[in-house]
Amino acid sequence: LSYADLTAPENAALDKQITFTPLISEWLGGFSYIHNVGSKIFLKTNYEAPRSKVIALDLTKPEMANWEQVLPQHEKNVLQYADCLNGMLLANYLQDAADKLSIYDFASPANLLKEIKLPDIGSVVGVAGRWDSAEMFYKFSSFADPGSSYRVDLTNFSDERLAVTKLAEGSPD
Repeated sequence: LSYADLTAPENAALDKQITFTPLISEWLGGFSYIHNVGSKIFLKTNYEAPRSKVIALDLTKPEMANWEQVLPQHEKNVLQYADCLNGMLLANYLQDAADKLSIYDFASPANLLKEIKLPDIGSVVGVAGRWDSAEMFYKFSSFADPGSSYRVDLTNFSDERLAVTKLAEGSPD
């Protein structure tokens, strides 16, 4: 895992070779970028956490001894996906073969703010939102629902169904 400081003079002109700095140079596990605030980056990883967790690293002191655990590994659920929305941490867990959406603050360690109630037992097949926006969208699918889209207001966690996928009636000829 490497990074590049695009504000550094040697990287300012994007028409030439960018200088990357190695952050993790040996295989420790999987690392997925979530977000950064200044020199602090947030990563989802399965390093020393087979069900995955979220950690924070400060690029000014990236040594492993300085890594912060933001969202620890859940005792039984698998963290499948994590993102940053409206200054909060969204975690998509697999719990008993069904998805579960949880929203945490970005403190260290993260505190649970809300669990988004999904319409049924099923899968979240897509999430969209931004760091600076107070809304998120997700698509949900289950055995009885081929796909419905939802909007969640992240200021009060109210939600609404926006669209429903309907299957054609009758059998094909």
